[in-house]
Amino acid sequence: MTTAEFMYQIGLLQKLYGYEMPKDLYAMYWAMFGKYDTEQFKGAVQGIVKKFVPTASVKFPLPAHFLEAIGETGANRSRLAVNAVKRAIGTHGAYASVDFGDGALHRAIRAMGGWIEVCGWSNETWGYREKAFLQAYEAESTVGGDYCRPVGIHEANNAMIAIDAEQRRGIGNSDKPKAIPWAGYVRQDAIEAMQQKEIENSVDVAGELNSIVDSIGNI
Repeated sequence: MTTAEFMYQIGLLQKLYGYEMPKDLYAMYWAMFGKYDTEQFKGAVQGIVKKFVPTASVKFPLPAHFLEAIGETGANRSRLAVNAVKRAIGTHGAYASVDFGDGALHRAIRAMGGWIEVCGWSNETWGYREKAFLQAYEAESTVGGDYCRPVGIHEANNAMIAIDAEQRRGIGNSDKPKAIPWAGYVRQDAIEAMQQKEIENSVDVAGELNSIVDSIGNI
């Protein structure tokens, strides 16, 4: 989904509910929902229109309403995560580093032995370890932690032989992480933009406070 498509759908909801969304909320919603394809997000908007009733305290659908409309809750999200891992294994395999845009999923992979290990699981192994994987992801989703992007064989080997930048360029991009789009992928560029906006806002506030303090001191 492009930003224009996202803004169009959000704009429809703003017109319907008579609510003007602040720019910082736009960034937050985009960071959470820009990962979905257009039809998926459009369907969620249509579901919200059918069910959401604004109140004095909640004038516009919250992220929870979107997540519910998309169907990304609890066990369903865990299932989507495991399916994304299986697809990535089939598409990229153990040699490629990957990025699912979800630290909780990365930590669950690490808890299961790491990306290279999980890529080597047979159908039989998945049969008796999948439940543990689901539980690991659900647990990591609640506690938080490091991002720990899954590393493939190429990147691991390149790190071990300690080559310089010129040699690394000669090898190519075999160790460049593959972005794996799925329902849980968080757009890092959108998050960084939102964080930068927060920093700029905090600087503006700090400047205003300093001006007030200075003016008081001059009285």
